[in-house]
Amino acid sequence: QVSVLYFARSAELAGLRCETLSVPQQITSLQLWEEIVKVHPRLAVIRDQVIFAVRQEYVLLGDQLLVLQSGDEVAIIPPISGG
Repeated sequence: QVSVLYFARSAELAGLRCETLSVPQQITSLQLWEEIVKVHPRLAVIRDQVIFAVRQEYVLLGDQLLVLQSGDEVAIIPPISGG
């Protein structure tokens, strides 16, 4: 189980700021995103703009294999607009 933290637009779309999800221990970042979208289908609209932070390290969506431990934090970071 991992803690998923939602920020900015991802929190609006998911309707919450954090939750615990059960996912495989070894999973690619893209598969992890797909697992999260199964729970929150509205997040699909930001797929091309999202970055993960796993244990506070940035991870792009793709084939990168993640080895997750129970209690790890996964942050969903959508694009941040500034002025």
